[in-house]
Amino acid sequence: MKYVVLYAEDDPTDMLICQHAFKSLEDQIHLHFVCDGHSLIDWLEGNGTYANRAFFPAPHIVIVDSKLSDTTGLDLVHWIRNHRHWKSLPVVLHFGSISPEQITKYHEIGVTACIEKESDCHNLLNGIRAILNGERVREPIGAANY
Repeated sequence: MKYVVLYAEDDPTDMLICQHAFKSLEDQIHLHFVCDGHSLIDWLEGNGTYANRAFFPAPHIVIVDSKLSDTTGLDLVHWIRNHRHWKSLPVVLHFGSISPEQITKYHEIGVTACIEKESDCHNLLNGIRAILNGERVREPIGAANY
């Protein structure tokens, strides 16, 4: 079985870095990107372009950038946790910079893992592997300041 991972990321460079890093898991994971929060919600709800589940399958894990052009990762995690169909979906926050208070807010609304962005996505890969193996992810990954 291949797992579907849906990543909401608006930075093309970060997308390329993650695509390259995830090649090592391509036999286990189908990685898909959307470039904003509205597209993520449309994909999850199967709206419009995303209605065909053969092309836009329901994800097993969602990764959200903490700062998207149209919304925040916090808003997306909140939406997912309050949606009856998606409330138990594993959600990973991938962040560049974030305050300890924001990390606390993400935990309060039920994010699965907070993983700091780095140049090779090593921590993100390890976090996704752990979640797929049913392991609890230590929080936050890669944030030495926390």
